[in-house]
Amino acid sequence: MNVLSREQISTRQFPAWEMAFQNLDKPEIKNEPGYSQVLQDEFIADVYRENPLQAYIMLLTFRDNMR
Repeated sequence: MNVLSREQISTRQFPAWEMAFQNLDKPEIKNEPGYSQVLQDEFIADVYRENPLQAYIMLLTFRDNMR
């Protein structure tokens, strides 16, 4: 981890944002809204180069679920 800034702030920019960690090894987690296997699979650049739609789907999944 690289620290980019260390400073006091008066208010949070995203007051409703929360972080939590869950055990993603549980089989039932795959039923959660927004769950995607895309980050679990090995990244092979040729797969995305040969099928650009897969890369687009991966980016949309990231965009839609990382908010």
